[in-house]
Amino acid sequence: MKTTQSLLKIFSYIPLSLIDCRTDACSLYFLSNCNMRCIYCQNYPQFTQEIPLTRKDFLNRVKNNWAIGVVKFTGGEPTLQEKGLLEAAKIVQECGKRIAIDTNGTRPQVVSKLLKFDIAEVAVDYKAPQEKYQYITGIKAHERVIETINILKDQCISFEVRTTVAEPIITLEDLHKIAERLSKIDPPLWVIQFFRSTENTPKWLKPPKNDVIYDLVGKLSEMYNLKIKIRS
Repeated sequence: MKTTQSLLKIFSYIPLSLIDCRTDACSLYFLSNCNMRCIYCQNYPQFTQEIPLTRKDFLNRVKNNWAIGVVKFTGGEPTLQEKGLLEAAKIVQECGKRIAIDTNGTRPQVVSKLLKFDIAEVAVDYKAPQEKYQYITGIKAHERVIETINILKDQCISFEVRTTVAEPIITLEDLHKIAERLSKIDPPLWVIQFFRSTENTPKWLKPPKNDVIYDLVGKLSEMYNLKIKIRS
């Protein structure tokens, strides 16, 4: 008996979102698995689930979803499913829609391949200063993330760099170091995200205080000439 191979393995799907893409209404596909184990991750262990999504099912979802202009891939880490992701991006483009992706930036070669498609936007996580990267994520990845950001900058792609602030592991001093490093690349937008506690995150982690972060962002923006947005 012939079995139908999956195009992608996902752990969740949202058919319509009006808040997860800056440029258009989108659907979201949460791709399974991740090569990081970030201390503050709110999607672990959900991303270890693997729900198979066939090419036919994906095509029908994209083609028949008239309400969206963008299909967004998030995770987990989408670039780990390179073959399926590239095929899915091709399907999206053939259906007349655009692609968005959230990535941890550890596979710059895959991100580079995606840029041949119609990209609406990319979000790259920049987790920590170089000396803390392995502690926060569990892997040595800093230089690959910088490479990904540089690729997006060089190709003039609409993208943002994201940093999640979870105290006490990401401090105000860390944000200064990140700002200094990003100023050498000059990304279009740096988004500082507040940590959100869930049943899966350590109880000792806390979000930063609003007034402290808002005050700091103004100073960092002026000091390093960066466009910074707070997402609480």
